[in-house]
Amino acid sequence: MNTRNTSLLNFPMAQGLVTGAILIVAVLLLSACSSTKGHGTSAGFTPKWEKLVVEVAAFEGKQPAGIAVSRTGRVFVAFPWWNDRPEASVAELKPDGTLASFPSTYWNDWDGRSGPSALRGFVCAQAMYVDQNDFLWILDAGNPGVDGRVVTAGPKLFKIDLSDDSIAQVFYFDHKRDFTRTSYLSDFRVDSDRQTAYIADSTRGTIYVVDLKTRQTHHVLLGDPTTTADAGVIARVGSRDWRNFAGIAPQVNVSGIELSADGDWLYYHTMSGRRIYRVPTNVLRDERTANAVRSASIQDLGPTGSVIDGMWLDQDDNLYLAAIERDAIIVRRPNGAIETFVADPRLKWPDSLAMGPDGYLYFTTSMKHLRQPYRLTDQVQDPYFVMKASPDKVARANVTRQIADEKQQEAMWYAMQASEAERLAKIAKEQAERERREAQARADLAAAADGTALTSAQLHDQKMTETEKAAEAQAKAAKQAVALAKLASKQAGEAETAAEKARQAAEIARRLAEAAAKKAEQTRLAQAQAQQGAAQAELARREHQQAVAEAAAAAEAAARAEAVAKSLHDEAARAGELARQAEQLAEKERLAAARLREQALGARTAAALAERIAQDAEFAEINGDPDPVTGTADVPTTTD
Repeated sequence: MNTRNTSLLNFPMAQGLVTGAILIVAVLLLSACSSTKGHGTSAGFTPKWEKLVVEVAAFEGKQPAGIAVSRTGRVFVAFPWWNDRPEASVAELKPDGTLASFPSTYWNDWDGRSGPSALRGFVCAQAMYVDQNDFLWILDAGNPGVDGRVVTAGPKLFKIDLSDDSIAQVFYFDHKRDFTRTSYLSDFRVDSDRQTAYIADSTRGTIYVVDLKTRQTHHVLLGDPTTTADAGVIARVGSRDWRNFAGIAPQVNVSGIELSADGDWLYYHTMSGRRIYRVPTNVLRDERTANAVRSASIQDLGPTGSVIDGMWLDQDDNLYLAAIERDAIIVRRPNGAIETFVADPRLKWPDSLAMGPDGYLYFTTSMKHLRQPYRLTDQVQDPYFVMKASPDKVARANVTRQIADEKQQEAMWYAMQASEAERLAKIAKEQAERERREAQARADLAAAADGTALTSAQLHDQKMTETEKAAEAQAKAAKQAVALAKLASKQAGEAETAAEKARQAAEIARRLAEAAAKKAEQTRLAQAQAQQGAAQAELARREHQQAVAEAAAAAEAAARAEAVAKSLHDEAARAGELARQAEQLAEKERLAAARLREQALGARTAAALAERIAQDAEFAEINGDPDPVTGTADVPTTTD
């Protein structure tokens, strides 16, 4: 009975589980809907790099490399003589997208020969840079052609005053003394405060330090592992390894360099390498510093995850890098973290970088890997680009994308939770259905048990009645036994009285015997004194004998009376014990009858409660009541 009641009471709990699961599903679905609705734009927004990367200009047949932006927003582009002779080696990109020779056609009119023409014109303008005083600096590598040699009077550094576009200074280098015949000057930076220029030679694997005041040049870190190509690195650009048509992978030494805002550190990397370094400029400027000291002061800033070309360091020490292998511009944060700044399929070999006053980072695409000698035939299909991207807008887009990703993940989480909740709800519903069927079966069993309990109660009543009658009969017998005991006790008392009287009679007989004996003695004494009373003596003798006989009979009667009295006393004691046992048995029977009445009453109560719970459960299942009325019942048990 208790087990059945417990199972029945668990059925509302199953209903509660179903209801709770349904509520959970509803809340999760509402939360997901409200989340999507509250961030409709963000949640459905996927940042597109083509929206962030702005085309400034496109060139057909003109392969750009260096780029510079003045403090007033003027854009300058360098077109080195690599595969084709450029129309203008240095040009200003006008707002309408057209190009104008800069500073004039005169300086862009080299005739292709050594001598005076190379001395007064751009031979192979490679890199450009605008300093903090808004002077445009142009580096002429002086080494035209892909596998060319340095032209006499070709390597030089121009300083142009943008206030009037005049050439303020030209720094010529003696390639026989300062460089080698195969040197290629790939990048440079100028420290105007210290009047020092730093130039990277990607062929020789060294950095030149130029004293702009004395025009003296010396090289540093020549042959250092950090400035020479890593033989184990083969750049993979586009979908193939970067090799020439003979299958040889180029080994390009130190290529890009950058100067910190305070001029204290020079950043650099090799093109055939995926690590970036920096070195204090004070050990570079002092020509007397030993190479071992310079090498010991180099700091390894870690891997970049890509082969790198140009780079740019902003005022917040964010280092932007042209990631050739990723068609992207990446950024190294001050804490060393490497992040993607922008990535775009159009960024085929991003080359040089420059920050403009509009807050945009400008860069060029040179597609070197699609030109000879790295292909048997040129495979350039898209135009060359000058592009730009705003770090602020990219940052906002990244935040938006991050929010969108988080919202998408949150929505996916909600969807997963909703799916799980639906699954649990389905399981709970199935469980509830099983519980309902079991409850129905238990209700049927309860009804049957109720009938059984009623029959049992009737049997208990009948048994109780019989027990009560037996108890009454036993009580009556006990009363009779008590009465008999009292009667026996009374008879025992009378027997004792009779015995006392017999003892008294015996005592009298004894006294009489003594008197008779005394009288006989007196008779004998009288016989001795007188023989006359023979008849009287005989009579006295006879009387004496009769008195003795009567005394003996009286003594025997007293003994029998005493034995009878003792027997009656023992019977009275046994009758008293039986009476006490009868009273104890009667009390036990009365208690048993009372317990049977309580069990019968508990059975009726439990049966009625089970029937009511079953009806409530059935009613709750039909009407969808999540909290039906429940109850508990404890039915006493006995082992009697």
